[in-house]
Amino acid sequence: MIEAKSLLAGRARTLANLHATAHVWDAALAGYRDHFPDLTRYATYREDFNGGAGSGWGPNFRLDVNTPQVSNNAAQPGNLPSNSGTTAFWGTYTGGSNGGAMYTDNVLITASLITPMYSTASNMNCSIVLRSPDTFTGSGTTMVVINTTTGNGSAIYTYSGSTGTARATTSTSVTAGALLQCGAVGNHYAAFVGGIPLISWDDTTGVVKCGAGQRRWGIEMEANYPLFQQQFDSLAIDWVTAVDL
Repeated sequence: MIEAKSLLAGRARTLANLHATAHVWDAALAGYRDHFPDLTRYATYREDFNGGAGSGWGPNFRLDVNTPQVSNNAAQPGNLPSNSGTTAFWGTYTGGSNGGAMYTDNVLITASLITPMYSTASNMNCSIVLRSPDTFTGSGTTMVVINTTTGNGSAIYTYSGSTGTARATTSTSVTAGALLQCGAVGNHYAAFVGGIPLISWDDTTGVVKCGAGQRRWGIEMEANYPLFQQQFDSLAIDWVTAVDL
C-alpha cells in the first residue's frame, strides 16, 4: 500500500516538472498547484511486467492488435515468422482501480525504454497511447499515439480506427535507457525524455474526444523479420506508470 503522503509528494513533483518544462500547460495546471485532489478519485497505475515470461503483456493488459510477449521482465514485441513485414503489437491497460481507466482527462504516462530481446530496428515505433476509447469501434473513435524510434525521429499521431494522421513530427529520436513521459492536459499533448521536451501538439479543432469512455491508455511496439535475416524490434518497455493530474 502506497501511503497517501507519498502519492501527494509524487504528484507535486510531477506538476513541478511539467511547470518547468512545458509553460504552455501553465493555465491548465494552475488549479492543481495549490491543492491536491481526493486520492480516491484519481488513479496511479504501475506495471512492471514481472509476472514471468510468456505471451501477452500480463493479466493487466487487454491485447488489441496481435500477440506480444513478456521476456526479461519487460514488455516486448511478439515472435514473428521469417519474411514478416512491419507488425504492430498493441495493448490497453485494464488493471487496478476503475478497470485501468483514468479518472480525469489530464494524464501523464511514464515509461522506461530498454533494449529489446532481438536486434533493435531504428525505424520501428515504441509508442504510448493516450485518451483511447473503452472499446475500439472503428472510425467513430479517435485516440492519440506518441511514437518514438531510435533512428527515424518521433511523432504524434491520431488514429481513427486504423487510419493514422500525423499531427506533429520531429527528427529527434530516443535511445535505450530513456525515460519517456507523455502527457495530455486540456487540448495539449507533449512528450519529454529525461525532462527535456521532445515533441508537442495542440488539438485546436477538437479532433480527440475527452470525458468518460475516452480515458484509456496503453502501449504499442513494432517488429519485422526480413527474409533470410532475423527479427528486428522497436525498443521494449521495462516498466510503465500512469497518473491522473
